[in-house]
Amino acid sequence: MPEYQADEDRIAPLPQIQAPTIAVSALDDGLRAPKPTAEHAARFPDLIDDVRLRVGHNPPQEAPGAFADAVARIRFRVGA
Repeated sequence: MPEYQADEDRIAPLPQIQAPTIAVSALDDGLRAPKPTAEHAARFPDLIDDVRLRVGHNPPQEAPGAFADAVARIRFRVGA
């Protein structure tokens, strides 16, 4: 969305985040379209998965089971 471009430009030069990551994207979000997996992978080099859920803007509330499953995959991946 154009109104957030200044924020995106400010974030872009920041270093990659070096932590196991699962991106959770809402496919039916009325505010913004999900970013491509490649864009997540560029920011998070240890991207485990890009979970795409057929929900609106709030995946943890709209699909709590699928969201919890994604979080659990990180936990088991890093041995916590």
